[in-house]
Amino acid sequence: MGRSTRKMETLVELGGRAVARSVAKMKEEELSAYLALMPKDLWGTILWQLSKCNLLDRGRFVKHLLPQCAPYIDALQFTASNAREWLYDTDVNLVVRQCPNLTQLDLSRCRHLTTPRIHHPQLKRLALLEAGRKEFNPSIDCPQLRAFALQLQNIRVFKKQMALLETRSPLLEELHLVGPIDLKVLTIAFPNLQTLRLIGCISLRMSSILHVVASHPRLTRVILDEFLRPELPEALLDRGEDDTTQAREGEDEEEEPGAPSEEEKQVREILHRG
Repeated sequence: MGRSTRKMETLVELGGRAVARSVAKMKEEELSAYLALMPKDLWGTILWQLSKCNLLDRGRFVKHLLPQCAPYIDALQFTASNAREWLYDTDVNLVVRQCPNLTQLDLSRCRHLTTPRIHHPQLKRLALLEAGRKEFNPSIDCPQLRAFALQLQNIRVFKKQMALLETRSPLLEELHLVGPIDLKVLTIAFPNLQTLRLIGCISLRMSSILHVVASHPRLTRVILDEFLRPELPEALLDRGEDDTTQAREGEDEEEEPGAPSEEEKQVREILHRG
C-alpha cells in the first residue's frame, strides 16, 4: 500500500494541471469515486492543482470538493481567470473556516473581493495583489503569518492594515508591498522582518527607506521593483518550500551606475550589520 501511495503521489505531482483538468471534468459520482480511490493525504495536492485550473467552477468546488477535502487542504492558489471571476467574500470566508490546516493562500487578482475575513491560526503565507476593488479592505488575523503580499489603493486603509498586522502577525518575516505606499507607517516595528520588497514605488526617497531599515533590526534585504511581476505570487506561495521565500538569485545585488550617495552607504551599512 505504501508503494502504491507513492506511485499515485508521483502521478499527481507530475501530472499537475493535467490531473486537475481531469478532476474538473468529472461528473459528481465520478469525482466521489475518484477521491475514494486516492489516499487522503493526496487530496491536498489535488485541490492545490485544481485551484489553479481554469475549468474549476464555484458549484463543484464549494458544494462537492470543499466539504469532502477541507481537512486535507494546505494550499490554495486561485490564479486561474475563471476562479477570479466567481470567488467572492463568502467563498473566501468558507474556505478559511473549513480548512483547519491551510498554510498558504493566494487571492491575487480576485476582483470581486471587498471585505473577506481571513482569520486563521495556521496560515503562514498570504498574497493579496491586485485583489478586490478600490474599497478592498480585508480583515486579517493570522498569528503564524510569515510572508505577506499586499496591494491597496486606499492609503487610509493601508495604514490601518499595517497597524493591525503589527499586533496580529508578530512573526512576519517577509513583506511585499505594491504602491502607493506611505513608508512612514513602516516605522512601526515588525521585530522579525527580514525581507522587504517595495513594488511600483517610483517616488520613494532613499531617506525614507533608511528610516524603515533603522527601525527593523533583523531586516537584511530591501528589494525595489519598478513593476509588479506576474510571477511574484507564485514565488511567494511556492508549495512545499521552506518558510522563508528566496528571491531570484542576484536580484537584490543590482546597483545603479555611479557612486552611492551617503544615504545609500548608510542603508548598506545597516543591512550588512552583524
